[in-house]
This record gives sequence, C-alpha cells and structure tokens, in this order.
Amino acid sequence: MATRKISTREKLDLARDAMQATIDVRFKLGAGLEEPICAYSACERLGVPVRFVDVSMEGIYSHKPLPRILVSALRPLVRRHFNCAHEFGHFVFGHSSKLDELKNTMEEYGDLPPEEFIVDSFAGHLLMPVLGIRRAFARRKIEAATALPHQIFAIASEFHVSFNALITQLAFCINEISKSRRTELMKSRQSLQRSLVSTNEGRGLAYLDDQYAASTLDVEENYLIVAPTGSVASDNDCIVKLGTSEYGNVFRVLKRGIVELFVPNTSWHVSVRSTKENFIGLARYRYLEDGE
Repeated sequence: MATRKISTREKLDLARDAMQATIDVRFKLGAGLEEPICAYSACERLGVPVRFVDVSMEGIYSHKPLPRILVSALRPLVRRHFNCAHEFGHFVFGHSSKLDELKNTMEEYGDLPPEEFIVDSFAGHLLMPVLGIRRAFARRKIEAATALPHQIFAIASEFHVSFNALITQLAFCINEISKSRRTELMKSRQSLQRSLVSTNEGRGLAYLDDQYAASTLDVEENYLIVAPTGSVASDNDCIVKLGTSEYGNVFRVLKRGIVELFVPNTSWHVSVRSTKENFIGLARYRYLEDGE
C-alpha cells in the first residue's frame, strides 16, 4: 500500500505536536528545555523498560500487556539511542505496537506516514531541543550555517546523536542550514573521522571539545574518544590514552564501567559510561562491570 503523502500544513501541525510532547516529557522528568537527555533513562522513569536484543531491525514498541521497547543491539550506538527515542514516541502518542524494520539511511521527514513522521519529529526534538542546540552553537561562538564539520560533530557528541542526525535536525526542524548545506556536510563525514583520529579501527567515535557541557558521555567497548588536550582518565583499566591529534587527546574504551575524564586544575570533566559491545539485556544494566 502506498504511503499517504502528508501535506505541508499537516507536517507543521504534527511537528508542533511533537515538540510540545517533548516539553511535556521533560517537565515530567524535571529536565530543562536545553540540556541533553538520555532516552533510555527517560523511558525507564516513565514506566517503559528498554531491552537491547540480538535482532536485525531498528526497534519495536509493544503496548500489551504492558508497554516496553526493544532496540536492536546490532545498530551503531548513537543510532540505537535515536531508535529508542523513536519507539518512546509511539508510547507517548498512544500508538499500537510497532515494528520498525532495518533502514540503511535516515528517511526524509516528508517520506514518512503520519504516525512515523510524528515520532521521528518527537525523537529529534527530545534529543536535540531547539534551545539546547542553539545554545551549544552560541557557547562555541559559531553559527550552524558556517560551522566546520568537526565543530558540528562536537555538538552531536554532546547530545549523543549522530553527525547526520544533527545536520538533518538543523536543516528540517530548526531551519539553521539549507538542504544543500546538509548534503555538503553529509559528504564530509568519512573525512571528518580521519581528521580527528589517525585510525579507523574504533567501534565509534565521540569528540569532546572544551565547550562540551553534558555531564555524561555514553560509549561502548572499542569506542574512540577525542577529548581536550591535557585530559586524563580516572581509571586507565577502563579507558586508555592512545596518543594525541590536532584536536586533543585520543582515548580507547577497553571495557564497560563508569570513569571520569577530566583536565587537571580546570572545571572540565565528563562521566564516561561504557557498555559492552553489542550489549544484550535491559538498558538499566548496561554499565555494570563484568560479574556484577
């Protein structure tokens, strides 16, 4: 069956409803309108357990007998986070059970049926709130339209989303960049990683600049982290320094656990929470060390 085309007016109404729903969720959680938010914690606190499963898909929302969310552990880490927020949207809007099959790329907003459009918009606004994203650019004294790829990637890491998800949000929801600018930036993704680190062997990459304002960073085993020059880890058994790059110190995550990255004699510090690679199980247990 062909997907019903959504009118421009309907898109605006759905997007407005999605944004309002994220404000309501943040109010229930006691979270500000600007700060990064963890989708897994939000779900748990509002009574929707999240489990990672070894299934090739994006995610499942099941509303009977009790609401729950299943997220594929086979997808990239930041994609899993967006998928969780997407499935959470089905819960918030009272949808019936949904199976979201594997996608190779993020679909354009206009290609989605209404229920999928509104939960994608919800996920985008929940994880990348307009005020928070604009403040992140302002804090760095840059503008989205002219920011360099590594500057945009630093903001994506701060909100625990992918580079592509952030530039899509900037183009289609926040209207800070043009569609042609988004296309240009998407082409820079692979060269961006090569400029930040000299190896492509990591499971994923996060870039923490000196303006990183989130209190936490979620990673997994074999992830690479670029942090400010002079930064050190509180536990070298969990995270080890590999060397330096033009953009700071390069670390590799060795095992799951919680460790602090900080720059001595400054106020800069981040709690790094690492999970096992392709962790299977309830999201609330993903940081427990082996044997706990």
